Amino acid sequence: FRNAVIRRDKPAVVAMTQFPFEYGWDAGDEGTYTRSRFLANFNHIFGNNKKIFRETNPTFYIDGKSFGLTDEEDASHYGFVKTPTGYKFASIMVEP
Repeated sequence: FRNAVIRRDKPAVVAMTQFPFEYGWDAGDEGTYTRSRFLANFNHIFGNNKKIFRETNPTFYIDGKSFGLTDEEDASHYGFVKTPTGYKFASIMVEP
């Protein structure tokens, strides 16, 4: 996943993403993306220079059956869930 994000490989990232994909950009701007809306918002989700994905060993947090990654620079929380086929990118929440 990390390498696909760094390469900006949209098809690979989409293959590792669970849909509907949950997002929360700000209070009142929350919902879900379909595959096509996710692709349309790819640059918004991953930004142009997300250093968190370039880190060799970022720190993940565990919350029950899911785990996540927090980007301290902009308070983005990237959530992943375990599925029968492996882990999938499931959500992004940005704290105001």
